[in-house]
Amino acid sequence: MEAVPVIAGAVVAAVAAPMLAPPFLALVGFGAAGPVAGGIAAGIQAGFGNVAAGSAFAACQGVAMGAALPAAGYAAAAAVGGAVGGLGAAAGGLGGTIGDAAGGAAGMMGAALPAAGGALAAATNGTVNAVGGLGGVVGKGVAALGGLLW
Repeated sequence: MEAVPVIAGAVVAAVAAPMLAPPFLALVGFGAAGPVAGGIAAGIQAGFGNVAAGSAFAACQGVAMGAALPAAGYAAAAAVGGAVGGLGAAAGGLGGTIGDAAGGAAGMMGAALPAAGGALAAATNGTVNAVGGLGGVVGKGVAALGGLLW
Protein backbone atom coordinates (compact mmCIF):
# COMPACT_ATOMS: atom_id res chain seq x y z
CA MET A 1 0.00 0.00 0.00
CA GLU A 2 1.24 3.46 -0.81
CA ALA A 3 2.14 5.54 2.26
CA VAL A 4 1.10 8.92 0.84
CA PRO A 5 -2.69 8.60 1.47
CA VAL A 6 -2.04 7.35 5.01
CA ILE A 7 0.31 10.24 5.79
CA ALA A 8 -1.96 12.78 4.10
CA GLY A 9 -5.00 11.52 6.02
CA ALA A 10 -3.09 11.68 9.30
CA VAL A 11 -1.82 15.23 8.67
CA VAL A 12 -5.19 16.59 7.55
CA ALA A 13 -6.93 15.00 10.52
CA ALA A 14 -4.39 16.34 13.02
CA VAL A 15 -4.69 19.85 11.56
CA ALA A 16 -8.51 19.73 11.50
CA ALA A 17 -8.89 18.15 14.97
CA PRO A 18 -9.01 21.40 16.98
CA MET A 19 -11.77 22.73 14.70
CA LEU A 20 -13.81 19.52 14.56
CA ALA A 21 -13.52 18.36 18.19
CA PRO A 22 -15.86 20.96 19.78
CA PRO A 23 -18.80 20.36 17.38
CA PHE A 24 -18.34 16.58 17.68
CA LEU A 25 -18.27 16.82 21.48
CA ALA A 26 -21.44 18.94 21.39
CA LEU A 27 -23.13 16.18 19.37
CA VAL A 28 -22.45 13.67 22.13
CA GLY A 29 -23.62 15.97 24.90
CA PHE A 30 -20.60 17.93 26.13
CA GLY A 31 -21.76 21.54 26.52
CA ALA A 32 -20.05 24.83 27.37
CA ALA A 33 -21.55 24.69 30.89
CA GLY A 34 -21.10 20.93 31.44
CA PRO A 35 -22.76 17.75 30.20
CA VAL A 36 -26.11 18.43 28.55
CA ALA A 37 -29.05 16.84 30.40
CA GLY A 38 -30.25 13.74 28.60
CA GLY A 39 -27.14 13.55 26.39
CA ILE A 40 -24.70 10.70 26.01
CA ALA A 41 -22.11 12.53 28.15
CA ALA A 42 -24.62 12.95 30.98
CA GLY A 43 -25.42 9.25 30.82
CA ILE A 44 -21.73 8.34 31.01
CA GLN A 45 -21.19 10.68 33.95
CA ALA A 46 -24.23 9.28 35.73
CA GLY A 47 -22.74 5.82 35.34
CA PHE A 48 -19.47 6.58 37.11
CA GLY A 49 -20.29 9.56 39.30
CA ASN A 50 -17.56 12.08 40.15
CA VAL A 51 -15.20 12.88 37.31
CA ALA A 52 -11.51 12.45 38.08
CA ALA A 53 -9.26 15.33 37.07
CA GLY A 54 -7.12 14.37 34.08
CA SER A 55 -9.50 11.65 32.89
CA ALA A 56 -10.59 11.34 29.25
CA PHE A 57 -14.08 12.51 30.26
CA ALA A 58 -12.59 15.61 31.94
CA ALA A 59 -10.48 16.32 28.85
CA CYS A 60 -13.52 16.07 26.59
CA GLN A 61 -15.52 18.38 28.86
CA GLY A 62 -12.60 20.81 28.98
CA VAL A 63 -12.38 21.00 25.18
CA ALA A 64 -16.15 21.53 24.98
CA MET A 65 -15.73 24.42 27.43
CA GLY A 66 -13.00 26.01 25.30
CA ALA A 67 -9.76 24.44 26.53
CA ALA A 68 -7.09 23.44 24.05
CA LEU A 69 -7.24 19.96 22.58
CA PRO A 70 -4.73 17.76 24.45
CA ALA A 71 -1.95 15.94 22.60
CA ALA A 72 -3.87 12.66 22.88
CA GLY A 73 -6.68 14.25 20.85
CA TYR A 74 -4.28 15.13 18.05
CA ALA A 75 -2.78 11.63 18.13
CA ALA A 76 -6.19 9.96 18.00
CA ALA A 77 -7.30 12.18 15.12
CA ALA A 78 -4.08 11.46 13.20
CA ALA A 79 -4.48 7.71 13.74
CA VAL A 80 -8.07 7.71 12.51
CA GLY A 81 -7.26 9.99 9.58
CA GLY A 82 -4.34 7.80 8.56
CA ALA A 83 -6.48 4.68 8.73
CA VAL A 84 -9.23 6.30 6.66
CA GLY A 85 -6.65 7.50 4.11
CA GLY A 86 -5.17 4.02 3.84
CA LEU A 87 -8.57 2.36 3.47
CA GLY A 88 -9.56 4.83 0.77
CA ALA A 89 -6.37 4.16 -1.17
CA ALA A 90 -6.85 0.40 -0.79
CA ALA A 91 -10.43 0.68 -2.08
CA GLY A 92 -9.20 2.66 -5.08
CA GLY A 93 -6.50 0.11 -5.84
CA LEU A 94 -9.00 -2.75 -5.56
CA GLY A 95 -11.34 -0.98 -7.98
CA GLY A 96 -8.52 -0.61 -10.51
CA THR A 97 -7.51 -4.27 -10.11
CA ILE A 98 -11.07 -5.49 -10.61
CA GLY A 99 -11.42 -3.28 -13.68
CA ASP A 100 -8.18 -4.63 -15.16
CA ALA A 101 -9.19 -8.25 -14.50
CA ALA A 102 -12.65 -7.80 -16.02
CA GLY A 103 -11.17 -5.99 -19.00
CA GLY A 104 -8.68 -8.82 -19.54
CA ALA A 105 -11.45 -11.41 -19.37
CA ALA A 106 -13.49 -9.46 -21.90
CA GLY A 107 -10.43 -9.29 -24.16
CA MET A 108 -9.95 -13.09 -23.96
CA MET A 109 -13.60 -13.65 -24.84
CA GLY A 110 -13.22 -11.31 -27.81
CA ALA A 111 -10.19 -13.21 -29.07
CA ALA A 112 -12.15 -16.45 -28.99
CA LEU A 113 -15.16 -15.01 -30.85
CA PRO A 114 -15.48 -13.75 -34.43
CA ALA A 115 -14.77 -10.13 -35.33
CA ALA A 116 -18.08 -8.90 -33.91
CA GLY A 117 -17.20 -10.47 -30.58
CA GLY A 118 -13.79 -8.79 -30.72
CA ALA A 119 -15.40 -5.38 -31.19
CA LEU A 120 -17.79 -6.07 -28.31
CA ALA A 121 -14.92 -7.17 -26.08
CA ALA A 122 -12.90 -4.08 -26.96
CA ALA A 123 -15.84 -1.83 -26.06
CA THR A 124 -16.46 -3.78 -22.86
CA ASN A 125 -12.76 -3.68 -21.97
CA GLY A 126 -12.71 0.11 -22.31
CA THR A 127 -15.86 0.50 -20.22
CA VAL A 128 -14.67 -1.85 -17.50
CA ASN A 129 -11.25 -0.17 -17.34
CA ALA A 130 -12.97 3.21 -17.08
CA VAL A 131 -15.08 1.88 -14.20
CA GLY A 132 -11.93 0.51 -12.53
CA GLY A 133 -10.23 3.87 -12.96
CA LEU A 134 -13.29 5.56 -11.51
CA GLY A 135 -12.98 3.20 -8.54
CA GLY A 136 -9.42 4.45 -8.06
CA VAL A 137 -10.54 8.07 -8.21
CA VAL A 138 -13.38 7.42 -5.78
CA GLY A 139 -10.98 5.64 -3.43
CA LYS A 140 -8.61 8.60 -3.42
CA GLY A 141 -11.57 10.93 -2.89
CA VAL A 142 -12.71 8.82 0.06
CA ALA A 143 -9.17 9.00 1.46
CA ALA A 144 -9.13 12.79 1.15
CA LEU A 145 -12.64 13.17 2.59
CA GLY A 146 -11.82 10.81 5.42
CA GLY A 147 -8.78 12.90 6.23
CA LEU A 148 -10.92 16.03 6.28
CA LEU A 149 -13.58 14.49 8.48
CA TRP A 150 -11.18 13.01 11.00
